Amino acid sequence: MRSGYLLIDIIISLLFSGLLIAVMTNGGYRRRLNRRFAYLTMCLIVWMFALHISNDTSLAPSTAIIADYIVFGASFGAMVASLGVVVELSRSTRSRRHFDHWHPLLWTLALVFATPLVARDVVLQEDSYAVVFGPLVGLYIAAVVVIMTIVAAVSAHALQTMKGTERQRFSIVSSSFIVSATLIILVGFVIPAVTGNYDITSFSLWPAFIMIMALYYSVIRHRLFDIRFAVMRTTTYALSIITMAIMYFSLAYVLSVTIFHDNISTGLSISPVNIFMALVLALVFQPVKHFFDRLTDKFFYRGSYDQSEFIIELGRVLTSTTDVNELMARSTDLIQKTFKSLFVKLVVFGDEMTVATA
Repeated sequence: MRSGYLLIDIIISLLFSGLLIAVMTNGGYRRRLNRRFAYLTMCLIVWMFALHISNDTSLAPSTAIIADYIVFGASFGAMVASLGVVVELSRSTRSRRHFDHWHPLLWTLALVFATPLVARDVVLQEDSYAVVFGPLVGLYIAAVVVIMTIVAAVSAHALQTMKGTERQRFSIVSSSFIVSATLIILVGFVIPAVTGNYDITSFSLWPAFIMIMALYYSVIRHRLFDIRFAVMRTTTYALSIITMAIMYFSLAYVLSVTIFHDNISTGLSISPVNIFMALVLALVFQPVKHFFDRLTDKFFYRGSYDQSEFIIELGRVLTSTTDVNELMARSTDLIQKTFKSLFVKLVVFGDEMTVATA
């Protein structure tokens, strides 16, 4: 059963790690948002695997309690990093200034919480270790509640000032953070502390899947981290390479069965075959890459437009009539449909000014 829990946590960790690698392609560690997300990813991954160690009853209690120190420290660090990500996305200068002022203290608290002052000892249950809390567990709870409250307050204020895609993106990310964090706290801390059943903590980080899916959706749909081009091109080349590998081995298998009758053991006999297959793959690589370019363009840029098609269509509209009012009405209608604009206005200056609005 625990191996299944571990597999799911590994999948979540790989999803966060993959997104982090893609994020670092745009600005690297220099960008504040990238750094905040890197801290969040590292804290979550450390938290996940320390949690599995702390619940492994085959290990000594001394090992489990050390893992619990890491769990409490990394969990609070993940909360601090989540706040940092939300603050960066809010684009609030005031919130950033306050976070920069207080975040050294918050990270110091994370180190304090990774001590016996929060997790004093462990007690063996049937299938897991129960935590015996230390004197500062109340401070840990209060600090987590304060951070959750600040995240909610920053999110509510930012949503009042944001518009359009930026508002949609921030709403999805901040909501996923709040929902995920609330569920994680309930399953990983509140319910075990109330019921005394710590076995459920093995899957307490599964709600992080909500967060990572929201992040991936925002990257693809709303240009979060502005890495869609890097992700798109990486996906294109990965799919092209996989396709070429499949074609190579398929072609090699067909030739070995139909021509060489499975007798292709010598390097001299297969060298012409290798040359032939290399030429075939070289000829088909660009068409294969072009196919995946178009496929990934449609997936990642479904809201974009084809510039050449728009210019051609606009030219047809401009030559369709000599009536200025009709011409402007058709042009504004085309522009609005192509760019999905909420408002379009064209003004023609002459003896009499003509205005067309859509």
